[in-house]
Amino acid sequence: MKLRLSLDLEDQLFLEEKVRVAVLKEVGSVFDGEEILRLGAGTEIDVPRWLAQYLVQRGYAKILNEVDVFRAAKEVSKFKFLENKHKESPYPVKLPSNFYKVVKQVVMDVIDNIDALKLGEIENITNILNKAIRIKNDLEELTEIRIMKLFRYLLSEKELSVEIIERLTPEEVILSNVLSESLKQWFDKVLPRNGEST
Repeated sequence: MKLRLSLDLEDQLFLEEKVRVAVLKEVGSVFDGEEILRLGAGTEIDVPRWLAQYLVQRGYAKILNEVDVFRAAKEVSKFKFLENKHKESPYPVKLPSNFYKVVKQVVMDVIDNIDALKLGEIENITNILNKAIRIKNDLEELTEIRIMKLFRYLLSEKELSVEIIERLTPEEVILSNVLSESLKQWFDKVLPRNGEST
């Protein structure tokens, strides 16, 4: 429960982060959680991610510098390669802070919007779906390597060093805290303590 709650809170923080959008159609006034904004066509403005997603879904705006499926596939593949290259190192490769959330959003957007792609573009649809599948598979492999590194490190050191924490995403820090706490409780319960008789 603690893990899920912490991850849900992290997701909420992600949705509150500001992203830049280009307004495509006159919106009028919208409340962004802090103030009322007037969004005129042709303007660019920073809004919370949740509002940007809402505006994009309704065709009012476009997120600028958005990661698409092709860029996400390259990024995930690059980090998977680097993590595999340094598999024996206890230090994971530093990922961007919102790495998992952004990549997950890209894959979910592909799945949610597959119907919107033109039927005449079968080759393009196939390419996009293949990229999304590759992202999912590469991300699973990358995550498994990183979790194994965390687990091995926690077994040997009991707590993460600052150098390791700086290389982790917020989700991985949450997981490592839960793992560390669980391992400590398990060892305390299962293994004899100094001076304890059986």
